[in-house]
Amino acid sequence: MKFYFTVLILLVYATQNLHAEYTHFEDSLIQVIDSESNNYKKLDAYFNLVDEFYMTGEIQKGDGYFQQMENFIAKNQIESGKGYLSLLTSYKAFYHENNVSAGISEILLSIQQLEAATDTSIIIKRKLASALSETGYYYRYVGLYDKALDYYLQSLKYAETNACDKEVMKVYNYLFFLYSEHFNDDEKGLDYLYKSLEIAKRLNDRKYEDILNGNIAMLHIKMGDLEKGGQYVKKVIAARQQWKDSIGLAHIYLEEARLFLNLDDLENAAQSIDKCFTFIPEKCDWCYQVNITAGQVAKKKQNYKEAEQFFLTAKSIVEQTGNLSGKYWVLLDLAKLAKDRNQSQKAVGYYSEMYVIKDSLENQWAISNAMNIQTQKEINSIEEEKQRLAFDKELNVAKIKSQQKSITFIALLFVVALASGVIIFIQKTNLLKAYRILVQKNRLLLATAQKSQEKSNELKVEINTEEQIKQQQEEELLHKLKTELFEKMQTALEEDKIFLDSDLTLLRFAQHLNTNTAYLSKLINNIYNKRFSLLINEYRIKEVLLYFETDQVKDLTILALAQKAGFNSKSAFNSAFKNYTGVTPSFYLKSQKSLNNS
Repeated sequence: MKFYFTVLILLVYATQNLHAEYTHFEDSLIQVIDSESNNYKKLDAYFNLVDEFYMTGEIQKGDGYFQQMENFIAKNQIESGKGYLSLLTSYKAFYHENNVSAGISEILLSIQQLEAATDTSIIIKRKLASALSETGYYYRYVGLYDKALDYYLQSLKYAETNACDKEVMKVYNYLFFLYSEHFNDDEKGLDYLYKSLEIAKRLNDRKYEDILNGNIAMLHIKMGDLEKGGQYVKKVIAARQQWKDSIGLAHIYLEEARLFLNLDDLENAAQSIDKCFTFIPEKCDWCYQVNITAGQVAKKKQNYKEAEQFFLTAKSIVEQTGNLSGKYWVLLDLAKLAKDRNQSQKAVGYYSEMYVIKDSLENQWAISNAMNIQTQKEINSIEEEKQRLAFDKELNVAKIKSQQKSITFIALLFVVALASGVIIFIQKTNLLKAYRILVQKNRLLLATAQKSQEKSNELKVEINTEEQIKQQQEEELLHKLKTELFEKMQTALEEDKIFLDSDLTLLRFAQHLNTNTAYLSKLINNIYNKRFSLLINEYRIKEVLLYFETDQVKDLTILALAQKAGFNSKSAFNSAFKNYTGVTPSFYLKSQKSLNNS
């Protein structure tokens, strides 16, 4: 979320009006620092100043306030201040310097420092809950989704225990992104959104309520519930008009246009696009999406020249920004438009450009995956170092205690020897006997201590050996289980053709394979580099293409064949078919017949 918030701030910050707002924002926080008597509130104001300038890219200004904050913490001896400074250092490394491993190292240190602090202020508790959830975002960014979930749940539990309602509300929203985007569980994601919305209403946080309503609208549209999606779109539009949020209005009018486009309500779709154009800034990296949607509306209205102009504008934008993925989809729309207009030569040219870009994208993904693997190795190294430091700390504490015991023992011996001397002086007759008894006791004690130490060393060697064997066995078992699960998954897809079940979900697939959804989703992402739903749809499309090669196509309709392959709606089938082949089913069959006849 912080990344998207940063992009939004940078876009709006370019205008003079927002610059005035930020000047006011800075002045109001400085006023808090100058007038507030509560050191924790002052500390929070310093944090917000540095955080804001780091997020908006004004690093030099942020560093200046960071130095002031550091001096303030040292002067007032604020124990939790170290955790605040480490958290800000983490933000700078992660969001500005793109140093993921350093960002994670610093935020883990921040959590450790905040947990160790004896401060009990609610402000400190909120900051710790925020640091835990931010760590979840970091891990989600590098693809370690299970670890992200673990930190999100830690943050949620801590925030609920300490009545940090705002943090609970935000973590629910983060969990929505994790489940919807990475675990392919839109239902659970929607449930978390509604929980977050309930808290926002209770806190009367109208701004965050607007953000949540926008996410709910987007998710309902994604899930095919266009009626509810439309209801929430209207709510968001009304709220953003009230806040005079021009960028937010541009985004939601684009969603509204896509909603009307799905409903084939082309007039309203065109009106929404016109409204969107009135709010987008002059220079805007994501505006190519608006032009693509405008072109799709014009194409459906059969205004082909207008559609081509919109698509070409989108192409110009992505070429200027170097957005290869965006250019790929723009070229696909241009190719389809040229084909519909019987401009074969143009279509071939656009398709040729697409395939060149596809190769470049695959190279980018390969490099990205390699960097991601390297980052994960660095993160694991950081965590191992953290565990080693914790062990060294415990060992040092044990050594100090051992030394204290030795000193106490020596002092006790000294007292015993002194007392013995007094007794010897008084009772000369018992001197030799008492001395011999004391020496025997000391020798026995030292011999016992030496044997105990030898046994302890032997036990440590034995434990370390057993742990290494156990770790190796666990790794071998994990690899075996992963291989077995992949083979079972291949059997289910290739032989059992489980994808023919139109009600197949990630949960049902996981139950069929005797595993959980999180692990199965991660395995699919790692092996196929795609989401579960996309993988299943590709197998279904391959099955339909096999049907097309048989006599079944003469006896059954295209829709009946799609349903036989596992699709439960015509729109879902058409969309999947186009994404896989680049053409419609009917066009594919016509081309096939032409080839057979020739």
